[in-house]
Amino acid sequence: MQPIIISENDSEEDINLRPKKRNFTDNEKVFNNEERRIHLELEIEERKMSLKERDIALRKAAAEAEAIELANEKLKLSLR
Repeated sequence: MQPIIISENDSEEDINLRPKKRNFTDNEKVFNNEERRIHLELEIEERKMSLKERDIALRKAAAEAEAIELANEKLKLSLR
């Protein structure tokens, strides 16, 4: 928002027609804070889910690697 500049040539009507800074009511502030809190909570939950998905993928990869190692061990024992 640009600063309001008043010059000697401005009439009172011109000044009154200019946009004024909006003052939020307490209810609007609470609503905006509540919206922000909900948005942040959702973002936190999304990040938690993402971390859980990564953890599951990591555990799955570790289990697959362990299964391959076990299969290799069995193969080695069968070749003796």
